[in-house]
Amino acid sequence: MSKYVHDLVNKMTMREKGYFKTMSSLSGNDDKNYLRLYKYVEQNSNYNQSDVREKFKDSSLGKYLSSEYNYLAEQLIKSLVNYHFDKSEKNKIRKSIQFINILIDKGLRKKALKILRHIKKLAYKNEYFSEVLTLIDLEEELLFKQGILGFTEKLKDFSAERQLLIDKINNLTRFRLLREEIKELWFQEGYLSSKIKSHPVLNAPILSGKEKAFSVRALEHWHYIVAMRDFVLQKHNNAISKFDDGIVFIRQHKNLFKVDVFLVYLSNYLFNCALVKDISAFKVAIAKLKTVEETNYTKYIYYSRSLEMYYQINDFKKSEQLDNEVFNFIKNNSNEMQLTQYNYIYFLLVRNKIIQRDFEKALDYINQWLQLKLIAYYYMHIKLFMLIIHLEMQNHILLKSEISTAYKILKRHKQYNITAKKMIGLFKQILRSPKNEYQFLLTVAQEFSEMNFKEIKQKNYKYFDYLIWVESRMKFLNSRS
Repeated sequence: MSKYVHDLVNKMTMREKGYFKTMSSLSGNDDKNYLRLYKYVEQNSNYNQSDVREKFKDSSLGKYLSSEYNYLAEQLIKSLVNYHFDKSEKNKIRKSIQFINILIDKGLRKKALKILRHIKKLAYKNEYFSEVLTLIDLEEELLFKQGILGFTEKLKDFSAERQLLIDKINNLTRFRLLREEIKELWFQEGYLSSKIKSHPVLNAPILSGKEKAFSVRALEHWHYIVAMRDFVLQKHNNAISKFDDGIVFIRQHKNLFKVDVFLVYLSNYLFNCALVKDISAFKVAIAKLKTVEETNYTKYIYYSRSLEMYYQINDFKKSEQLDNEVFNFIKNNSNEMQLTQYNYIYFLLVRNKIIQRDFEKALDYINQWLQLKLIAYYYMHIKLFMLIIHLEMQNHILLKSEISTAYKILKRHKQYNITAKKMIGLFKQILRSPKNEYQFLLTVAQEFSEMNFKEIKQKNYKYFDYLIWVESRMKFLNSRS
């Protein structure tokens, strides 16, 4: 609990802290133990249990430190709830529902009904269907207590209204599920070939047209899914167009969607622009990104998409200039980033260093990466990167050990695909006969260049063209001969 409280206070904004202090001071006693503890936590952002106990060891606070932490946590959460109660339409609606319940309990049914009908319109406007269902229950209760005539017909109307809402909720849930399914499909499979474009996730009947979405929020999911479908099928220009349609749609419904939803579409738009090397469209989108208030998420989008574009257009000088800035960003913010985000950033950093032939730095980045939680999808790349680095740094003992480990892990996770097989086979050959390394590299280079290896690049996300490293290694060996 104690570390949790420190983390919570560290994440609070200055306004949230100010509100907490103001509300706490209304009690008229600033010397309460939980407030003394708060002051200490606020002034000492780095949590150290020993330091806390030492600070308060001779006071009543020290004697009941655990319970005071619990009480402080409770007061902080209450303060945050109150502070944010009017920060969104959903919170305003939920707050009003509480008001309505209180008015009903006090017998002020006429006033309660007036507020209810106003709030119900607001809930419909913002498509908070679960809240509308709650309001229907309250409206039904109010009308029943008033004993109005024609209540039977009104009950029938309520029943029909509920059913429409339930249909919309189920429809929205189906789209949410499909959105997650296509994202999981992407991380499990990577790009899909034309042979399996009939995958059921990509051909769900609910995607056949916009009319299949029963609400604006459901339609937002529809826009995302159909754009993502083109992305995984490598129809990147189509994906760019559809993500752009999504951006327009989000802007038309600003009242329903937070800026983060807009940023999701913009991020995917930028990524697809990078993949087709559309520098002009990319720059325009970056300019749009810079109009949004800067956050860790906007920084992540800027860094990750810029590094991707530099890689795709072979502008390794610009990516090298950005490396240190990106590393410092992820080092300081990885705890606040999503799992997919920091895995992807670390991948980009390691990839850059391998291309730049800075293998010591690449190894350092991998070691930093391995201290965090990994996404299984990256196992193949991490293992192959480690093999490359050990070979380049002439760590043959580590290379031999890593080959065995890589094979077992990739087999276990069903990632021992044609790329992994060819690369691991290459390193085995080099270890057995170092003098023939150039010929082994040349053979693999030819195989990777052949048309029947097109599926390799599709299956592995265009993350890293291992042919680039093979040719780089051949060039390096030539320079030494």
